[in-house]
Amino acid sequence: MDIARHHEWRVPEPNSADWFAEPHWKPAECRRPLPPLEPETVLAHVFDAIVSSQRILNLKDNWDDEGSKAYNESTWRRATEFVREHTLWVWEHHEVVVDAPRITPGPEGSIDIHWEDANRELLVNIPADPTGRVTFYGDDKGETRIKGVLTGIAAEHGLLVWLTKAR
Repeated sequence: MDIARHHEWRVPEPNSADWFAEPHWKPAECRRPLPPLEPETVLAHVFDAIVSSQRILNLKDNWDDEGSKAYNESTWRRATEFVREHTLWVWEHHEVVVDAPRITPGPEGSIDIHWEDANRELLVNIPADPTGRVTFYGDDKGETRIKGVLTGIAAEHGLLVWLTKAR
């Protein structure tokens, strides 16, 4: 029987020669649409990193025995909003899942956001002063290094696009 011209869809008997030679399912059954991927599911690892970074708020003045300042909740919120906003934007506009960053204490009450993989790294520093300048440094571990100052936290989505370019 010529499979290319076979239009009758039937289930052959198991262990028969037809079982392996003929299709035994309807194409529509194979093409069920996948459920849409929700950001809460796809980016759960990023949201987990945000939640675990809340430990920064437990650090008090002189937490490192070198005179470091305690961290303000407003600084932490700006840092985690930066992470959330940018990873969601990259997912929604490019369908790229960004790795979870390390969100760590920075100098003088600032908070560092550090992404790193085998191809690139990006460090963003959120200052303690809400009017201070957000700075960044990126390296593709080869030829290109970028650094600068962000003029608006929500406006600079290009950094994570650059970070994920190697994928």
